[in-house]
Parts: sequence; C-alpha cells; structure tokens
Amino acid sequence: MMETRKSDNNFRGLFTIVGICCLAMVIQSCSSLVEGLGITVTRTETETFTVTERDSTHKHYDKDAVESGDNGVVSPSPRVIETKRYIRQKDSIVERFYPDFIRLGLFESVGLIGGNTEASLNSGPLGVHLPLPDLESFRGDPDNKSIFAGSMFRLGIAEYRLRWFQDADNWTIGTHGIEAILPTARIEEGVIGLLPIYLRKRFYLRDDIPYLSATLSAGFSYFPSQYINLSGSLDLGSMGGTNFRFYLGAVMGRNPDYAWNISGNEWAEGPTTVFTPYAGLGISLLDFVNTVPETYTEWKDHEHSAWNIGIAQFGLLSTSSEALSIGQSEIDTESNNSLVNGLFLSLLNADIAIPILDNGFFAGTSLFSIWSYSLSEVSIGILPVRVGYNMQLLADELFLQPYLEWSYYPSNSVNIGTRLNLDLFEYNSISLLAGYGTGNTADLIGTNIISAVEEELEFGVWYLGLSFNLSTQHFQPEELRYNR
Repeated sequence: MMETRKSDNNFRGLFTIVGICCLAMVIQSCSSLVEGLGITVTRTETETFTVTERDSTHKHYDKDAVESGDNGVVSPSPRVIETKRYIRQKDSIVERFYPDFIRLGLFESVGLIGGNTEASLNSGPLGVHLPLPDLESFRGDPDNKSIFAGSMFRLGIAEYRLRWFQDADNWTIGTHGIEAILPTARIEEGVIGLLPIYLRKRFYLRDDIPYLSATLSAGFSYFPSQYINLSGSLDLGSMGGTNFRFYLGAVMGRNPDYAWNISGNEWAEGPTTVFTPYAGLGISLLDFVNTVPETYTEWKDHEHSAWNIGIAQFGLLSTSSEALSIGQSEIDTESNNSLVNGLFLSLLNADIAIPILDNGFFAGTSLFSIWSYSLSEVSIGILPVRVGYNMQLLADELFLQPYLEWSYYPSNSVNIGTRLNLDLFEYNSISLLAGYGTGNTADLIGTNIISAVEEELEFGVWYLGLSFNLSTQHFQPEELRYNR
C-alpha cells in the first residue's frame, strides 16, 4: 500500500510538471493567437525596381608591332582601337518591415481610489497586489479598510492610428480583449467588458525615451456590461514594455440580470447601475507604445531599453531541502530523495538596462513569480524587484546574469543566484541556474494555496536548476540604445 501511494504521488508530481509546461506553451502561442485574431503587428513594404549596369571596354593593339609611325593615307598606321559595350539588367526586390501599431500590450492593472472603503478589495496602489481570501470574505472586510478600494484590469491591448482631422497625429482607435473595472470587492458594483472600443488622443510632453504624455480616452462596452468609461491619464514609458500611468476618470453603466453575486454564489437579483468617479495608479507589462514617427522606422533601427523581455520562464530545481518534494503528499513521512524536488515559474518578465558604467546593470520585475524549493518551502511574488548584471560570454548566444530578486508580497523572500543563458532558436532559450533562496512562506499562502503549509515557515535552500524561456528575447549589446 505504501508503494502504491508513493507511485500515485509521483504521478501527481509528473502531472504538475506537465501542467506547468502546457501552461507555458499556451502562453507562448499568444503571438500566433494575436495574428490569428487579425491584430497586425508588422507592416511590410516592398520596393521593386530594375538595376541597369552599363560597361565599355576599349582595346588598343598594333597589327604589326615591327612597323611604327604614321604612314599617311596610302599606308595608314597599324594601330587599331576596338570598343565593346555591355548592358545588363536585373530586377531587385527589397522588403522593409515597420511596426503597424501605436500600442500593443498583454497586461495592465490599476489600483483605484473612489470606491466604498467598507468593501475594499485591498489590491494595493498598482491594483495587482490582491489578497488571497476565502470566498466568504471576498465581499470586503470593514475592519481592513484601504484607500485603494478597487482595481482595473486589462488583458490584450491593441491600438492603431486613427487618421482624423486631416491625418492629425496621435489619434488612435483600439480595444482590450478583457477589461474589468471593479471599484470594490463586490463584483456587481463594477463592470466587465469584452472587446470594448476606445478612442484616445495623446499629447506628448517628452519626445525622448521614456516618453511622457497626457492621454484623453473614451471607451464603450456592450457585453456583458454596458458602460462608458471616460478618463484622462499621465503616461510614462515605454521601456522594455513597462509603463506607469496615473488615471482620473469615471465609469457609468449597467449590469444586466446575470451580474454575479460572489458571496452567495448565486445570480444577483435584477440589473445593477454603476456610476463611479475614480483616480488610480497603474502599471502595464509587455505593453509597447510607438510614436507616429516610430511607425515609419524599420524594426531593425528601433531603440531598445531592456536586456531581455519575455512571456514565460519555467524550470525544474534540484535543491538542498530535506522537506517533501513537489508531487509528494503531505501525508508522506519522509522525502523521496528525488533529483528534481522543486520548480519555478515566472510570467511577463522585463529586465531594463541601467545606463551606468558599461550599461550592463539592469532592474526588472515579473507579473508573477513562484519558487517552490520543496512542497512546503515556497515563495510567491507579485511584481518582485530584481536587479542584476548582464555579461556577454559569446556573441549572439551565451550570456551570464548574476541577479538578486526580492519578493515582498505575498511572500517575503530573497533569491540570490546566477543564470547562464544559451539562445537556441528565435525567442526561445534555455538557462542553467544556481543560487540560494531564503525567506518565509506567508500564512496567507499556507491557508489558501498549499495544503501542506499550516503556518509561516522559515527556509534557506541552495538550488540548481534548468530553465526554459519561451517567447523571450535577449538583446545584444549593440542593440541597446545606450550603446548606439
């Protein structure tokens, strides 16, 4: 019986690893999905012309090298000049690739001020540091009030140039795949839109990277909520696809009969009307913004501010932990001494170059990062802070990156390590990892995510690992705008 249980646990661990791999593969396919939805990223312009080459050859020789001089008309000079002309033509085709969007992004979150603090979502100033509560407390905790009562989330962002007013600059029309504006933890007091339509006008206050602009926007959604969202924002970015925005606005609309009632797990009775003025501070990742002149600049000539950006990194870890390994059950009494006893996953990563010394230093973050050194020694980070140094060992393909990553929410932990990265294919690479992770597993995580953890657990673990980096681009030193 004991052997059967351990076999089942091993299968569960295998399924866990396979599941994470499948998740990363799905995330990697986002670029293909974007193209499949008709959202164009690149504009191709083809120049066709004919190349004509003309050449003339002049040859001088004497018919009789012995004779010389001018012998007159009767007996002319033996010197002869022979001329040959050549004309060759060929067709030439040159393709040039340009960005075909003003804004294209994956994720944006905003912490909103303006909702009822008695039912606060407690999502933090950037709207993404959500608590991990039980469903019964999801309606808000009056004893835990927060000025940031709500959040706004956007997944899949696309904007294209709108040529209004005699082709005036900086007008755009676009949409978001999913948009949720939640003034409080009570979801029926917010609105959710699928593919809302937005018009925007930008006024640039700074023309150099990082760009600073003031933006006016008006959005309309029909399904599932019907609402209008009017706002103004001050935008700073884009560096490595990372942007910061301050919003002032108001949302007004109506939720139909199928609005959710989370606490009772039932349909809400009757439609609800929403009107909420708000202010908020937000962040967006893998969110790229082009000015109009940049849409006429070839991709190969664009300036880059990050050492690497990517959608997903996942890997397997071999650690010094003596606790139960990933895939084992909490009812097991001893570790199975597996070579692979941990794993990690990070999503929406960006490491932005810092222009000091030789520009090799970087500061970065990820939307979500989890390091599971064992079944119970786990660190989860939302927007962790990461610093490090990028060193090129072999041109085009091999990099060494020592780094330090600090996760402050919901776990409090520090990860010090180094990464040896090898580029295999375009936008895909593998890395060898080595380092040390220390911190504690927060009680909030223990009671809601990991059943093997019943209280805060201090840990300090050495690890070796293999990382697979999907849809990740590592830029060369000559591509960095500070080195041009």
